[in-house]
Amino acid sequence: MKNRKMNDQVEQCYCLNFYGLEELCDDPKRDETKQEVQAVLTSIRSGYALSARDGDQIYKIVDERGRQVRFKTIAIAVDRLSDVPHLFPVLEVQNYGCREVIYLQ
Repeated sequence: MKNRKMNDQVEQCYCLNFYGLEELCDDPKRDETKQEVQAVLTSIRSGYALSARDGDQIYKIVDERGRQVRFKTIAIAVDRLSDVPHLFPVLEVQNYGCREVIYLQ
């Protein structure tokens, strides 16, 4: 777990692997709360880093070595994320201060 301070608010960041992301999206409580998990890609020098937003909670998605999952292109990320069941179908892309949305199919 890491703490980041943004705009005088402390935001906690947790880590999950892909299996944990799938379980988080498929949590039975989602039927009651109607809150969905959204994937977020953040532009980095070598492509896009993956995280997920669950309400106010941010999760870094990490590989088996604990490194944040990265994709070279948005198309590769969309292809991989389309296999995650119950993931909110709108992907947020943060690209150097700009935000875009891409609809997953």
